[in-house]
Amino acid sequence: MKKAQYVLFILMLASIVSFAQDKIYLHNTDVISAKIKSLTPEQITYKRWDNQDGPEYTVFTADVIKIVYANGSQDIMDMRLARRMKENPGFLKKDSAMVRCKNYAYLSPLQFSENGFGLSLSYERNLDKSGIFRFYLPVITTFNVANNVYTDLKGNTVVREDPMFYVMPGFKVRVFEQYNNSVFLGTSMVFAEGNKTQTIDSTSNGGYQTTKYAVGTQNKFLFGMIGHASAEVYLKPKIYFMAEIGLGWTYIYSLNNVPQNNSGLFELGFKIGYRY
Repeated sequence: MKKAQYVLFILMLASIVSFAQDKIYLHNTDVISAKIKSLTPEQITYKRWDNQDGPEYTVFTADVIKIVYANGSQDIMDMRLARRMKENPGFLKKDSAMVRCKNYAYLSPLQFSENGFGLSLSYERNLDKSGIFRFYLPVITTFNVANNVYTDLKGNTVVREDPMFYVMPGFKVRVFEQYNNSVFLGTSMVFAEGNKTQTIDSTSNGGYQTTKYAVGTQNKFLFGMIGHASAEVYLKPKIYFMAEIGLGWTYIYSLNNVPQNNSGLFELGFKIGYRY
């Protein structure tokens, strides 16, 4: 009899403790047991229920379906999903891919490569629930805008911008995260094709003056690998800023299908992204 009363007491105590927690229901199917500290339209600040003397954490309001407080009241962030959860409690587990914001689209109006300056578009997709691993696919176009003025064989000044087009599929791994800002490291293959102005040098004034003469355009092809580091900064729900830098090396470098000495690869981009 005493044993039964003891078990009943433990069950009642566990029930009281569980109901004393705030519950944060996330789009990625996670449920956080917490003590809510503050709530704004942009983010929720909380302490973990099992470590209330520990640090405070934040989560984007856009990533939350609802909050159930210890007293039983609720704040609904996504009415449509909350209704579906009520009708079918297993909805998120069965169809979580529908409701997680897995995808990122980035535009870089300030993109640099070893070829010059241009712009880029990139697509990224989370490969796991926590967003630690991502597939990464940037598409870059740059132009030679620094050393693009030549003289042709008739003595006329010509401008050759030598455009290059890059596709760089790869993966990245999140190595640091704080307050929804993240740092990633990754690697990508590089496929690039474009133009390179073919020149000859002519010296004059006793060898003191060299003139580059443009005599044609060559097809340029590159294949290589590049390692990159990026910092992703939260601006507002679903809007991010990213700065990225990459360094690499070519394995194949050809001009008009003639092999050349391998050379370095470089990219630097400043991007605005949308999470969906």
